[in-house]
Amino acid sequence: MSDSVNLWLQHYGYLAVLLGCLLEGETVVILAGIAVHKGLFSLPMLMGVVWFGGMLGDVVLYLMGHFFGQKLLDRLSWRKGRVRKVQGMIRRHQHSVIFGVRFLYGLRIVGPIVIGTSGVPIRTFLFFNLLGAAVWAVLFTLLGYLIGPAVLKAYAQVEQYQGWVWGGIALLVVAWWGGHYWWSHRRRHQR
Repeated sequence: MSDSVNLWLQHYGYLAVLLGCLLEGETVVILAGIAVHKGLFSLPMLMGVVWFGGMLGDVVLYLMGHFFGQKLLDRLSWRKGRVRKVQGMIRRHQHSVIFGVRFLYGLRIVGPIVIGTSGVPIRTFLFFNLLGAAVWAVLFTLLGYLIGPAVLKAYAQVEQYQGWVWGGIALLVVAWWGGHYWWSHRRRHQR
């Protein structure tokens, strides 16, 4: 990594991780876990930031669902299938859904909103959300930390071939675009 990137991460890295956790977050968290090996983050501090960011994002989404309810669900009409799925899961397994919604791909954002519209008391949501965020933070931060040495070693080996890698990627993009152009041009002339 360049010195300017390292300097930027030392000043703003935890804030960047916090903001990443307010969104989907897993990729940001895993990369930050890897960066612990470069001395850019403290593992315990990182876990705390990840926990807080994950928890805060879900609380905001829950409150949006709680206060804006059906209006918000109507705006999510393109996700009706997911909304119904979460509603059914909440009726059957309320506490488990609150705890685990962050682990369910595709439901991370919709889930807390739907939970907020479902009448789940804020205390219940906060308790199980805090626990789920803690497990999520430890799990994904440790995943990044544990694979960190292997990823950094592989990166160091690939770095010397960086020009070839970028050239190969450019060649693949040009080949794909050329093939796509040729195929669509051929189809137009066959009609």
